Amino acid sequence: MKEDANSVASLMLWTNPYIPKVRSRPDRILNEESARFSEERREEFFALKKRYSEVEIEVGSGSGQHLLTRAEEDPTTLYVGFELRFKRTFRTIEKAEERSLSNVFLIRGDARRAGDLFSRGEVRACYMHFPDPWSKNRWRKNRMLMQRTFVEQIVKLLQPGGTFSFRTDHLLYFREALKVLRSTEGLTVSSLTEDLYGIRCSESKDSPPPEKTPPTPSSEFEALFCSQRLPIASCLCRRLSTKDFSA
Repeated sequence: MKEDANSVASLMLWTNPYIPKVRSRPDRILNEESARFSEERREEFFALKKRYSEVEIEVGSGSGQHLLTRAEEDPTTLYVGFELRFKRTFRTIEKAEERSLSNVFLIRGDARRAGDLFSRGEVRACYMHFPDPWSKNRWRKNRMLMQRTFVEQIVKLLQPGGTFSFRTDHLLYFREALKVLRSTEGLTVSSLTEDLYGIRCSESKDSPPPEKTPPTPSSEFEALFCSQRLPIASCLCRRLSTKDFSA
C-alpha cells in the first residue's frame, strides 16, 4: 500500500519537462496559455510574418518532418506548424535549428484558433496529414474535418487558388471528411485517391488509379504506414476565387 501511495504521489508531482522549454523559446514558438495567446507574442508573430513573401501552415505538425522538408525546399516562405504536444513542438524547433532553418515557426496550441493569427486570404497552403482519426464513436466529435466551422475558417484563410491537402490511412474518416470538403462553399476538390502509393487500388468511382510515379513519403507516419502496406487516402482541395462564391 505504501508503494502504491508513493507512486500516486510521484505522478501528482510530475510535470512535463518540455513545458518550460517551450516557454523559453518565444522567438520560435507561440504558446497558447489558458486558452489564449499573449497579445505581445501575437504582435511579434505578426511582425515575423511580414519578413516572408508567403505563409503555409500545417495542422498537427507532429515530429515536424513534413514541415521541415517544405521549409528546406522554399526558404522564402514561412512554414508554421500547429501542434498540441509540448515535446513535439520543442523538438521540431531543435531540428529546424540543426538544419539552419529560420523559416519554421511553431504554434503550441489549438489550430481552431488560427483565425486569431492569420488574416483572410493570407495562407498559400494548409496541410493536414494523418490527424488522429478518433475511431471510437464517442470520440468522433473530435474530428476537426467533421467540424464545418473549422473547414470554413481554413477556406477564409486561404488565398484564392490556395490549397488544402488532407491525407490519412483511415478510409472511413477520409470518406466522411470528403463529404464535408465537397459541400463547403468556396472549396473544390481538384484531385483525390484512396491509394496514393498503389498499395491496393480501390474500385470506388471516387478513387482513380494512383499516380504513375508515387511521391516520396512526406512524414514519419506516412513512411510507417507505407512500410506496413496500408493504403493512404489523399485529396487536394483548392480555394475558389472570391468572384466564384460569396466569401
